[in-house]
Amino acid sequence: MQKILVANRGEIALSALRCIREMGLESATVYSSVDADSLHVRYADQALPLAGARTSRTYGSIQRILEAAEAAGADAVYCGYGFLSESPEFAHGCREKGITFIGPAPEVLASCHEKLLLLSKAAQLKIPVPEHSLPVQDEADLVQKAQDLGYPVLLKPVTGTGGRYIFKAYRKEDLLASYRTFLREQAIKGLNVPFYLERYIRRAVHIEFPVLADQHGNAVQLGERECVVQRRFQKLISETPSAWLPTESRDQMAAAALSLIRSIGFTGCGAVEFMVDEKGRWYFMEINPRLQVEYALTEIVYGVEIIKEQLRIAAGEPLALPADAHRPRLHAIECRINAEDPGSDFQPSAGMVHEYYIPGGYGYSVLSSVQKGKRIDIYYDPMIMKVDCFAATRAEALAKTRFALEAIRLKGVQTNIPFLSRVVGSEAFAAGSLKCDLKLKDFLPQGVDDRRRQEVAALVAVLNHELMGRFRTSAFQRTTPGGNVWGMSGRVELITRRHL
Repeated sequence: MQKILVANRGEIALSALRCIREMGLESATVYSSVDADSLHVRYADQALPLAGARTSRTYGSIQRILEAAEAAGADAVYCGYGFLSESPEFAHGCREKGITFIGPAPEVLASCHEKLLLLSKAAQLKIPVPEHSLPVQDEADLVQKAQDLGYPVLLKPVTGTGGRYIFKAYRKEDLLASYRTFLREQAIKGLNVPFYLERYIRRAVHIEFPVLADQHGNAVQLGERECVVQRRFQKLISETPSAWLPTESRDQMAAAALSLIRSIGFTGCGAVEFMVDEKGRWYFMEINPRLQVEYALTEIVYGVEIIKEQLRIAAGEPLALPADAHRPRLHAIECRINAEDPGSDFQPSAGMVHEYYIPGGYGYSVLSSVQKGKRIDIYYDPMIMKVDCFAATRAEALAKTRFALEAIRLKGVQTNIPFLSRVVGSEAFAAGSLKCDLKLKDFLPQGVDDRRRQEVAALVAVLNHELMGRFRTSAFQRTTPGGNVWGMSGRVELITRRHL
């Protein structure tokens, strides 16, 4: 490989471009219309524009990314996580054009997406799997399968990874509502992906094992990550090593992870995910065949530069990691800082960053592409930075995490920092006793309640009424920017929305 196109944005694009430069390789990247002033555009040796903002026409477009790779003269493409990072179709397109896809082969990506087949493969290897159903045929079949499994259940698409489109249901009515939502969304997108049911494991802990495998039959696992704090099945807080996982269970799950990836011919970087119930029984869930968002957490604790290992594997080099690569050297906790409003069901928040400060010093690592004056839009994932705090002990790492969340200054958009602060400041988190079914509303900051929302909504209504009344006069038209009352009204609503 001589020149690598980084087909992504934000933090992961910056990290990939840094690694490429350090390895003495050339780089190129792409950017959407809203990312023209982003840092990854400046970092790359060459940057190619992708007209538009929507994912389907920019970072998620197979055709346009392949065209960009050819235009740049790149002989490899790196996607990191998200977008096309685990697309079998994209990996196949790269193969057809003689471009190296830095990741597993298209056939392996496809097998990782086939969840029921992967569960069957795990069962054949004597790896425990959760009780689950065959694909659902219709609503009557759905109700019957749920009854056979017993509530609560998870409704999952047969294909796909990363926690998207997974719904939990405690009763028939909720299950049917989720199923109908699935069908509507699929109809809009022109898809026809079947669904299946899986018994929901109460009071469980999410444990994942990062893995690396080369083209010469070598494979290693890099410890484990514990990820109990999630919203909509996407992680918000992770840590390594686990705060409580017994050594015997850790060793068994690590062995199962390596056995699974070897059985499907996996190469590259990925993570094998498990759930552990309150009795200590563990179950295989899925394989994510790509770099995980939490990769920096593992790099810090286990002393491995994962992105560089991905590049070396893609170049055909054998793994050259020490035999004790899975032994933790430190303890680390990572928090995802998202532009979102926890008080409004974690809905995205947009705006211009006009104040930005992050803590520094030993034990603090912040990965971000945010800068003062940068606009945060709602077109992409709301994550704007990752804060990794590390120390010799969990207690020290936790103290650093609490300080970091207090010290960060990021104004212009609403973030989940107050929510995260309440979680890491809780006795339950300190004791390592939180489970994946924790009630997020229990950690919402004080002051976020329905009455406040009603008061602000009433204020918006009053202001809009006043604006419309003034619009009837020519004097107001002359003093309104652009003479547009609708624009002014929209700005009033946007401003007040930030206080909800």
